[in-house]
Amino acid sequence: SSDLPAGAMIKKPEGIEMKKVLLASAALIASAGFAAADATVGGYGYAGVMYDGATDDVTVGHAVRLTFTANVETDNGVSLTAFTRTTITGAGDGTETFEQQRVDIAAGGLSARVGSTHGAAKTLARAAAFYGFNDGGIIAADNNTSVLNDSGNNVLVQYTTGTFTVGVASDVAGATQDIGVRYSSGNITAGAGYASDDSWMVALSYNFGQGSVSVGAGEDAAGMAEYTGILSYNVGSATTLGVLVDSKDTNAETVYGVNVAHDMGGATLSGTIGSDGAGEIQAGFGDRKSVV
Repeated sequence: SSDLPAGAMIKKPEGIEMKKVLLASAALIASAGFAAADATVGGYGYAGVMYDGATDDVTVGHAVRLTFTANVETDNGVSLTAFTRTTITGAGDGTETFEQQRVDIAAGGLSARVGSTHGAAKTLARAAAFYGFNDGGIIAADNNTSVLNDSGNNVLVQYTTGTFTVGVASDVAGATQDIGVRYSSGNITAGAGYASDDSWMVALSYNFGQGSVSVGAGEDAAGMAEYTGILSYNVGSATTLGVLVDSKDTNAETVYGVNVAHDMGGATLSGTIGSDGAGEIQAGFGDRKSVV
C-alpha cells in the first residue's frame, strides 16, 4: 500500500525530463544577441446578428480585437517574436485584459514557442473549421482531443525540413506531453499526433485548386471519439462556400453547418446556418473588417 496521502499526485519522471529538454532547446535557440525590435499593431472588428434555436432568441454581437507583435532578428538569422492581444467586447465595462501571450524563437528549421500555444498534436494533426462572423462562434467542426491548448502555459518545439515537420510539446508543469508529425506531398497533407494521456489525433486534407476537403479523427484520454469532415469551395473570385460535419461521442447529435463568405475588399460579409451538438439551429449574419 502507498504511504502517500489521499489525492496526492506523482509526477512522471519522463514528463519532467521532457519539460527540461524543451526548455533547454528554447534557451539554446535564444542564445544569440538581438538588435532593436520592430513592433506592429493589428486587429479587426466584427458586428452582426445571431439566432440561437435553444432559446429562440435573436441577439446582436460585436467586438474589437487588437494584436501586438514585436519581432527582432540577429545577423546570423535567429528571430525572436513576442505576441499578445486584447479583445474589447460590447460590455464596455473596462474589464478587458491582455491574453494569449507567447514568445517564438526560430533559427533555420528549428523553432520554439513558449507560453500560450497549442501542443504538437493540435498544431500538426488538426482538421477544424469555425463558421460565423463572430470569430467563428456560430458553428464549428474540430477533431481536437488535446489538453495542450493555447489557453494554457506550454512549450512547443518544432523542426521542419522540406515538407516534413515534427514537433514535441509539454505544459510547463510537466504533466502532459505530446508529439506530432505532418507531411505534404503535392496537394495532399497528412498529420498525426499522440499524447502521454493516450489521446490521439489524425488529419488528412486535399487541395483541388478551387477548394479543399479535410477529414479528421481523434480520441481523448477518456476514450471519447471525434470525427470531422470539412469542404471549402471557391464559388467565385471573392466568394467561398463552406460545409462541415462533426460527430463527437460527447454530443447528443451530429453537428452540421454551411457558411457563405464574400470578400468585399477590407471586409468579409458572411452568413452561417447549422445544427449544433444538441440538435438546435444556430445562425448568424454579419461582417468582419480590419480596424488597423
